[in-house]
Amino acid sequence: MGKERKGRGGKEVTVVKNLPWSALQLTKFASEIKSKCATGGTIKGSTIEIQGDHRKFILELLRNCGVEAKISGG
Repeated sequence: MGKERKGRGGKEVTVVKNLPWSALQLTKFASEIKSKCATGGTIKGSTIEIQGDHRKFILELLRNCGVEAKISGG
């Protein structure tokens, strides 16, 4: 999990990759993140992209779901 800015007009996006979940589980988790962070986002393949820098909050949510995750990037 990290943040990216390249190719997005200078806006930050939190990217969550490589989750061992089905498409339905990814959709539900992305919806939960967007609701709790009060922001937009999308799912591209097996990657969740959330607008803004919400790495610490999403890391906490992932750990509560039992997923071993870490923050990468600047």
